[in-house]
This record gives sequence, C-alpha cells and structure tokens, in this order.
Amino acid sequence: MNSVTLLVNGPGELWGWCRPLTRELKRRNKNVTIWILPCQFASGREGHAAMALGADEVKGPYSSANTLRAMNHHKTDGIIQLGGDLFFGRHMGQKGKVPLFCYTYGRKKGLEHCSGVFTAFESMARSISPNAAVVGDLVKEGILMDDGPSPWLDRQGLKLVLFPGSRPAIRAKALPYLMEVVSLLREQTGPLQVATLLSPFSKAEERETWCSAGLNPAMAGTGVVLKNADMALTQPGTNTLELMHMGIPALVAVPFAFLREIPISGLKGLIASLPVFGPAVKEKVLRWKANHRTSYLAWPNRLSQSQIMKEVVGELSSKDVVREISALWFDHEERRAQKIKLCQLSGRSIETPSKKLCDMIERLCSNE
Repeated sequence: MNSVTLLVNGPGELWGWCRPLTRELKRRNKNVTIWILPCQFASGREGHAAMALGADEVKGPYSSANTLRAMNHHKTDGIIQLGGDLFFGRHMGQKGKVPLFCYTYGRKKGLEHCSGVFTAFESMARSISPNAAVVGDLVKEGILMDDGPSPWLDRQGLKLVLFPGSRPAIRAKALPYLMEVVSLLREQTGPLQVATLLSPFSKAEERETWCSAGLNPAMAGTGVVLKNADMALTQPGTNTLELMHMGIPALVAVPFAFLREIPISGLKGLIASLPVFGPAVKEKVLRWKANHRTSYLAWPNRLSQSQIMKEVVGELSSKDVVREISALWFDHEERRAQKIKLCQLSGRSIETPSKKLCDMIERLCSNE
C-alpha cells in the first residue's frame, strides 16, 4: 500500500491512536490521509489538531450523508479504521475495492468484513473475535511522543493531576466543582500542587479561564505531566490507560451532576439531543446504566477484572471526592500496591505497537 487512509472519530482515537500510527506510516513513506468521521463525542477541534500530526491530507468532519458522498470519490490503497461506525469504513472499502483493517478495544458490528482486526491486549482480543491479533496499545506509544515544560515545582506535597474531560461542555460543568475540590483538599492534605490536563483540542481562552481559577492548565503533553505526578482524579476513558502506562494511582469519579453533559450514541442519543425533555431522558438513561452496570469503568480494572483504581459513581459532592483522594494519599501502601499493579498491566503491552500493526498489515496485503 502506497497510500493509507486512517478513519478516526473521537479525540481519544485521534490523539492516542492516530498520532503514533501516522508517524510510523510516514516513516515508511506512505501517503497518509486522516479522515475524521461524524462523532457525538467530538470536541469540535479535531480537524485543527489532525493537521499537526504530519498527515498529507485531512478530511472531515462532515455530516454523515456528506461523508458517504465524499467517500465515493476518495482514492486510497487501504483503510485502517481507528474509531467510529464500521459502516463508513466498509462503504469506503467497497467503493474503492480496497482492504479495510480495524484497530479496536472492543467488539464492533461488521468486524467480520475486515481484512484484519487488531487490538491492544489478549483479554481484549478474547472479547472481540477469535481472529483479532494483539499488536499492543497505541496509547502507550502515544504518550512517549509528548513534550513540553513540566508543570511541577521542586517542593514537597501532593502533586495531583485533574482530568476534567474531553468535551467543552463537561469541562465547563467541572470547573467550579474542581475548584471546590482543590480548595477543600488543601485543608486536608497540606501542601498541594495541581495540574489540569485540558484536551489538546481546547482553545486558548479556555486555558486562560482555568489558569485564572488557579487550576494550572498544563501546556505540556500528558506523558510529561504524569511523569512526576503522585495521583490523579479522572473520569473513565482512554486517560485511564495513560495513567496505567505511567503507573499513576487514581480515583475514577462519575458524579451524577455531570450526566446531562455526557454524550450517548444510537437512538437514545438522538432522543437525548431533543430540546426540553431530551436532557432529562439522557440523565435517566445514564443513571439507570450506572446503577445497573456489571463491569468496571476504568480500563485497568476491566483488563484485570479487579478494582485497581477505585471507582466512585453516584451523587458525589466535592466533599465526597476529597474524602476519597485524601484517603488514598495517606494510605502509602495502597498507592504503592496500585502503582505496582498498573505497571504490571502496562508491561503486557507489546512495545512499538504501530510498527507491529504496520508489519502485520503489510504481510496481509502481500499475501492477497
């Protein structure tokens, strides 16, 4: 394949997966197009960020109908889908008569139509398909690409990283909540340094707002910020894998106060987007799912089938969150045990997954 098209949708796939894979493909002198699919989880700035990844061309996001129409005329030798509905990848592959490959953390409808399916860990492969190949976690490779100045000062005390979410609406809701958490935490833990990891897609004005609030928005990449951190307060998502690979103990919190800002997919998502009663429907759906969940939320917990990172879900006040963070900070043995378990899980990932993935795709193409 001389030209490769990468299909991505949400910010996690773009920054965590597409970034290292684009670099590896360019090392192999491939012509790379990043195509951003329609996504209800998007921040709205994925296109701007994708331009900085080194691809030869960036397309999208468009509406679903316009995406499909544009795909009818797109020329490529192969497709690697890194997120979103496989309907788009299958459509592009059928129109262009080219192979479709997929890298995924979980089962997707239509994987049986792919020329190859790849994932990060053995446990993921078992849940996806007997044919899924384990190539390692692209997120682990991505955080090694991060650079920038460290946000930490050379002094003692708790160094806490805040992950307020990838979407502007969630971050806006989280800002006053986290201000109160930090204020109360200083009373509990004494010396405290905070660094807030805003999305790489956030605007300069938003960073200024968080800076004015005293929450120290980090200008460096995630890998740099986490390098000397002690703990993190986070939401579920790809960020829990970043924390795992850096061995940072964390509290994973889902306060019900934020439920109306969390996007949901499918028919429920369409209903939730309706004015007036839509947000109430969304909150009801997410409350029910949270209260009846049968699996863990954080990726390290899901991979190990045990609660390594503590998860708290429900009507959580800032005082509740502070109580949990303080307990973990003062429990040195628990933090040490969590760090060891996270590093052990991270060690299960194959090194240089982008190279492994490209090597396997090239072998599959040469055998066709």
